[in-house]
Amino acid sequence: MLSVNEAAEMLGVSPKMIRLLIREGKLLASNLSSRLTRIVKSSVVDMLEYTRVEAIKSESTTKSPEQVQPVALTRERCYSVTELTTMFGMDRQCLYTLLSRKQIPKIEYQKTVFYAKAEVDKLFRDRKKPRAAALDAIRKANQKDSGPLEIKYCYTIPELEVIFGKDRALLYSFFKRRAVPTLKVGTQVYLSKKAIRKLLNELKVA
Repeated sequence: MLSVNEAAEMLGVSPKMIRLLIREGKLLASNLSSRLTRIVKSSVVDMLEYTRVEAIKSESTTKSPEQVQPVALTRERCYSVTELTTMFGMDRQCLYTLLSRKQIPKIEYQKTVFYAKAEVDKLFRDRKKPRAAALDAIRKANQKDSGPLEIKYCYTIPELEVIFGKDRALLYSFFKRRAVPTLKVGTQVYLSKKAIRKLLNELKVA
């Protein structure tokens, strides 16, 4: 049995990450008291061996040199999907689409996917400032066009659920952040077709 610090040293991660792996069921452990946790050494060894094997398998099955995953890609050098949803502020479906489109290297352990920290960090840096500037420009353009609306020049939320393929809670947040002009008639909410079409064009370009 290993202590949290010993397991962290073996895997090259922080004690906090070890506790996260325990909660997610990826490391076997027992709590002997509120402050004393012991981890099954074989589960730590298995994780180390698995990441080495997966890195070698990924290299041998890749079709082109540009897609080869580094042999050194291991769990401690990766982010979990849970960490990335918080980091990027998007739901899992959108996140998977983004990471797949950018061909971010990944490994899989016990049916859980982890993504290379180095590549993710670069992607996050590349997206952060341009995204903030682009979002600010979208808000300003929508506020400029936020004159009186008519229903015939608007989409309903059910129509937008079909167009974007997302549920209304996510859409409300998405449109609010971009200051999309709205019209409310009773309990029904309508959103400017002009602003939505501009947004769709921008998403296609991105």
